[in-house]
Order: sequence, then C-alpha cells, then structure tokens
Amino acid sequence: MSKKIKAIIIIIVALLVCGAIGGAIFIKLAPSFKQRSVGDEFKELGKDEAMIVLNGRYIDERAKLINGTIYISTELANSQINNRIFWDKYDNVMCLATNDGLIKVSAGDMSYTIGESTTEVEQQIIYEDGNKAYVLLDFVKKFSVANVDVRKNPNRVIIESDFNTQKSFVKTTEDVRLRVGPGKKYDYLLELASGTELIVDDDTPAENEHTKVMTNDGISGYLPNKSLGKITAKTYVTDKKEEVFEQKSLGEDVCLAWHNMGVQATEKMLAEGTAYVSGANVLSPTFYTIKGDKGELISRADKKYVDAAHAKGFKVWAVVNDIEKDLSRMKTLTRTSSRTKLINNIMAEVKAYGYDGINIDFEGITKDSAPGFLEFLRELVLVGHKSNLIISVDNYPAMDYNKHYNYAEQGKVVDYVIVMAYDEHTSAEGVAGPVSSISYVRESQKKALENVPKERVVMALPFYSRLWKVKGKKASPSTYGMSGAESAIRANSATPKWDKKTEMYFAEFKSEGTKYEIWLEEETSLEKKLDVVKSGNVAGVAFWKLGFERAATWNMIRRWSDSK
Repeated sequence: MSKKIKAIIIIIVALLVCGAIGGAIFIKLAPSFKQRSVGDEFKELGKDEAMIVLNGRYIDERAKLINGTIYISTELANSQINNRIFWDKYDNVMCLATNDGLIKVSAGDMSYTIGESTTEVEQQIIYEDGNKAYVLLDFVKKFSVANVDVRKNPNRVIIESDFNTQKSFVKTTEDVRLRVGPGKKYDYLLELASGTELIVDDDTPAENEHTKVMTNDGISGYLPNKSLGKITAKTYVTDKKEEVFEQKSLGEDVCLAWHNMGVQATEKMLAEGTAYVSGANVLSPTFYTIKGDKGELISRADKKYVDAAHAKGFKVWAVVNDIEKDLSRMKTLTRTSSRTKLINNIMAEVKAYGYDGINIDFEGITKDSAPGFLEFLRELVLVGHKSNLIISVDNYPAMDYNKHYNYAEQGKVVDYVIVMAYDEHTSAEGVAGPVSSISYVRESQKKALENVPKERVVMALPFYSRLWKVKGKKASPSTYGMSGAESAIRANSATPKWDKKTEMYFAEFKSEGTKYEIWLEEETSLEKKLDVVKSGNVAGVAFWKLGFERAATWNMIRRWSDSK
C-alpha cells in the first residue's frame, strides 16, 4: 500500500472518529424537543385524588374527589385556610362561627343554616372516611379569605392562604420551555411566554444555571437563569376581608378590679372589698368555676352582691375560671354538646343575676384544647352579644410557650383582651425577682398591640408583691399586699431603695441567717406602670386584686385617670 493511500485512510478514519465524537457531543448538548404530558409527572396520583399546592409548594396530603366534587380534610382547612372551621371529633359535627351566626353541619348534611337563613347545596358538606373528616372545598372557599383555584389534567387544588410571609417571584424575559430537570436535555412540560410570572422554589438550590420554579396554576419545573429577570420578594394578595366580630364597647376607658371569692359571695363582702375603691367602673368577682367535662358550673354568686355593686355604679363582669383540678378542658371545650351546655349555663346565670359582662379566665389551656377554647370564645361572643353582654378574656403576656392562646384570633372576636402583666417571677422558676418590672409591662403591652387592636386591649397590673426567701440558688416566695409588704420590711429594719432598672423599690434583709429580697408594688411604681399603659393608648386597665391595695392606691389611680 502506497504512502498516499495510507494517508487518505488515516484522514478518513480521523474524520469518522471526529464525527462520532462530535455527534456524541451534539446528542449530549442538544436540547430535548420532546414534550412530556404534565399528567405523566403525577402518575402516583389516584383517580379519586387531587394534588394540593399550598402557598407555592406541593404538600404530601391529597384532596379527595367524591362524585366528581373536591373535598379537603378538616385538619387542612382549619390549619391552613380558615381556623374557624372547627371539627368536633366527639360529636362528629363541624362548626363555623360567622358574624351572621353559628353554622353547624353534621356528616351527610346537604344544607347549612346561618341565623334564620338556610342554604341548600348539591353535595354533602362533610364526608367521613374512617376517622378522618373531609369538608366540601366550595364551602371552605365561600367562607374563607384564601385564594382557591382548581385545575384538571392533573387534578390539583391551588391554595394561597399566607398573606404575611414574603415569597420569591420572577418573570421570564423571553419565550422559554419549562423542563422537568435542570438542563435543556430534559423533556419540557410547557411553553411559557415572555413576561410570565412564576414562584421561585427557594428550598431548591440552582443547578446547571437553572432555577426551579412553579407556575401560578401549580406546575413545577426548571428554567435557565438567562431566561429569567430579577427575583423580587412579595406576599400573596387577596381582595377578601377576614371577618372581625363587632366590638361591644364599654363606651369609656375600662378600669376593672377583680374581687377574688374563695367562698360564697355576700353583700357584706362587696361593701368591705370596695370600701376604698375610687375611679373603677367595672367589678369582676370570681363567681364561677367550670367542672367535669359536661359544661357544668360551680357558683359562688350572690344576687344581693350584684345589686349592691350596680347601686354603687359598677358594671359587673362575672369571672368564669378553670381552676378545678378534675376539669377536662379537652372534652368540655372541644365537644360541641358540652361547649354548648357551658355557654347555655353561663347565659342562664347572666339572666338570673343581671351581669353586664363575662370575664373568661382560663389559664390551663393546652395546645390540644386551644382550638376548642377559641371556638368557645367565638360562640360565647355570638350568644352574649344578643343579650348586650361584653365578653373579655384574660391572658398572660404573649410568649413562645403560650402561642396557642392566639392573641390575634382573640383580638378579632372578643370585646376586650386583658393582658395580665404580672407574675414575671413565680415559685415555678425558683428565681427571685419582681412581680412586674417596668420593662415587663412595656414589652407585654408591645406584644399585645402587635396582635390586638388597641381599642380591645386592657392592661392588668398587680396590687401585690412577693417576698423571696433565698437559700443558695433557690428562692421561694410569699405573697403580700401593699401594706403587708411594707410591714414586713419595717419589722426587719430594712430600708427600701429605688431601683432604676425595674422602677420599683427594692429591699433586702436577713432573718435568722436567711436572706430575703422584695421588689415592692406600691403607689409610685404602680403609677410608673400606668404611664406605660397611657403611652399605648389602650382601652383601659385592670388590677389584681381587691384587698391587696389601700385607700392611697385608689386616690393615685383616680388622679392618674383624671390627668389622661
């Protein structure tokens, strides 16, 4: 074979090799022109199911298709769309409190009633499947602020309910294909026009210069970064307004005093308890305690006490508390039959004694019983307002441990949210400290006003101090009224000194070798706290409790009130 022929063969082989390599590179780098059906991406979806896209993300839970109609679980409806959709697992009934009245629906019902108006629907509103209950999506949509959309092929429900958290959005800068993976070699799902707005998946890092996005109708995929504009942060918007119950106002600033009843009330107790009171317009006696799990009440009420209070010019807001040890809050508040009985029992007492308001003081609510507690408040307000009754509820300052009390929801429902800005330090923690420092009051009011309209906030302040017996790192308290605390200090020859940090008088002494500490609640420190309350322009003040103060205390409160 001649050298010339060999050279030609080598050139041909080289060209073939280069062509093969180039072809392989082309095949590898060439974009896929195959369009994949969106439905193929949801092969695991049952024929009687629908995907749920919640606030721009797929969730594991599925909606149900029953007779071609979409239902979602009552848990999802409550937790993510409308927290007033309340499912009672004991009586198997759904309740929904609205401004127009309470809706109650049992499984199988194809109508619902609000007040005197009944609405018929074509499908059952509640569907039970074993231990799980599902609610008609159209019903949820009608009574909710959320944006809800339904799409087919594949079946999917798109829900936008978070109108507070900012999310990332972006628009396409050119016509582009949405692909199933981070690269042009992947099949595409949709062709998107320039200017299409998309939700950015912030949880998935960019890959191969591609970003994972979702269309507004719930289809997820990847787009090249070069085809995307600037990412912006914004929240979902809606043209709907969440219902806020109309406030039944006292008509003037609230100045409330709690009167604690350890025994049956009497007219004499009223006279003794209010002997020094000057400037208060609401008296709140602890008349009632709920017991058991069927909505029963323990009563310490007395008609002569109430009549005498009215004669002295007080409005009477009777307290209902939850201090009974054998109480089942879960069953009492969650079970509709028990909750309804409790409300009916309260209203029977209102009718018998002529109260002007009810003050709810439930301090043992757990996360499990919280939904029932909130539903109880809604239903009590709906019933109470029909009788011109003011409903108030007591809360400790908003903290991580008591988030389930839900200040924001209370502030949309009850007439007054009373913030108990005391018990800053208690025996539970075993650390000596003030009952209510100035910073504690200031922060408590700030957190309340972040969630509750100022015209519904009442700040509660203490008339008592705690004398701490300190042994090593542990401290145990004894509770004193104003005069009693000062007597204890004088008896031990201690001299109180003003503490700028707490804005309270502080004293310490030793007795029989043991150290004692006390931060005094008295007129000077109390007036400092009242000035904080004034700065918040809230609806009023409350005080715990009658008998711990003195005449000088009320004189100061009246002067402060007159100076507002």
